[in-house]
Amino acid sequence: MNCEIFWRNRYEFFKAKGYSLRPRYQPGWKPSWLETKDLLSNSEDYVMQIKWNVLDASKPDGTVVFIKMIDLARYPNEKDIALFLSECQRNDPHNHCVPIIDNFPDNTDPHVHYIVMPLLRAFNEPDLETVEDVVDFVDQTLEGLAFMHRHNVAHRDCANRNIMMDGRQLARAQWHPMVPTVTLDYRHRVTFNSRSAVKVRYYFIDFGFSTHFQPGQARSVVGSKCRDPDPPELSDVTAYDPFKLDIFLLGNVFKKDIYDEFECVEFLLPLINSMVAHCPNHRPNAQTAVTIWKTIRNTLHLSLRKRLPRRTESIGERVLYDVVSSTSHAIHGVRDVIASWTA
Repeated sequence: MNCEIFWRNRYEFFKAKGYSLRPRYQPGWKPSWLETKDLLSNSEDYVMQIKWNVLDASKPDGTVVFIKMIDLARYPNEKDIALFLSECQRNDPHNHCVPIIDNFPDNTDPHVHYIVMPLLRAFNEPDLETVEDVVDFVDQTLEGLAFMHRHNVAHRDCANRNIMMDGRQLARAQWHPMVPTVTLDYRHRVTFNSRSAVKVRYYFIDFGFSTHFQPGQARSVVGSKCRDPDPPELSDVTAYDPFKLDIFLLGNVFKKDIYDEFECVEFLLPLINSMVAHCPNHRPNAQTAVTIWKTIRNTLHLSLRKRLPRRTESIGERVLYDVVSSTSHAIHGVRDVIASWTA
């Protein structure tokens, strides 16, 4: 792929910065399958880059990270906003903006800058499994959005693919950055712990369309580019409130990726309906959405460990999955009791 040549040509540049790209991007690389006669699909170095501007790399201690190339001509504010949100009260538990580990300019192109981020995975890979998982996800994403808005940043593209998670405790082995269902060596499928048994943290990524407003600046924008085409106000001509756009976008994640997919989440409807109101003025601001959610959460009568059946499940599948889920939760319950005795 042509975009991969860009990265191959900078292999030594990244190595000097402390980041080693995979063998595929080394100068003089020869495909391993030519010698091993393995199927292409079984060869790790056959795995190509997914996004032209993001590639994985390894630090000297083996930690895998993502390096993102930012075209400053196309996205002049992305670097500064990402760094601002990463550094802004980093230890604040409400800050769910992706941490920036490192950043540096390109060695030849003054319009290119790089940011280095932790290796993350899609928030719903693997699926949310229980009511508790949903509650935690809504907790974290709403408080993260409210944090951004308190600091005068409108994300403007906080759709599902721009919400990721730190899945290091969830996955039982290091996953391949480009194929997160298999291990780093491309030999085995990744298995996962239950979310209720580990800590999972969710992050907002990709601030290419974001706006950081200064005190007193009019809080309106134009622009129709967005991963989610559903917000009715998107326009290249008519100005709109980007903070209310964010509310719609996150509410639509709750609707399409949770409510439309699973049963036992009807408690989300009042929150969703308020957030995706057609008229932006009828939507709550982020802090009010947090308040609405806390009221719902505090009156929730469902068991937090209740399994989330998919709306497409057959009766047979539902019975089988319920038995497996109940057994798993019973085992975790015994482990919790033993842990409390030995603490």
